[in-house]
Amino acid sequence: MSDKSIHLLILTPDERIFDDQVHSISCENELGKLDILPEHSNFMSMIDKEVTIRTLLGNEIQLPIDQAILQVLKDKVVILMNIDVSKNEPDLKAIVDKFQE
Repeated sequence: MSDKSIHLLILTPDERIFDDQVHSISCENELGKLDILPEHSNFMSMIDKEVTIRTLLGNEIQLPIDQAILQVLKDKVVILMNIDVSKNEPDLKAIVDKFQE
C-alpha cells in the first residue's frame, strides 16, 4: 500500500460519523464501480449501494447506503448521507460505532 492517504468525512444531517485519513474508498454510481485513491481527480457524483473504506491500518469497512453525494477535492472526500443513523438504521449504527472505538 502507498504511504499517501485521503481525508474522508462522512456526514448525515445530524452527525459526523467518520472523519479520518484512509488509504482508499470504493463505491458505485449509475455508471458502475469507482475507486478513489490519493491524488484522484476532483469530481462530484451521486453514489449508491455501498461504500468500502480501506483504513490506514489495512482494515476494510463496508458501509451500506441507499443514496449519497460524494465529492472529491484535493485528496479530501466528503460523503453526505440523508439518514438518521441512530433511529432508522440499527445495522448502520453498529458499523458507525466501530468507527469511534
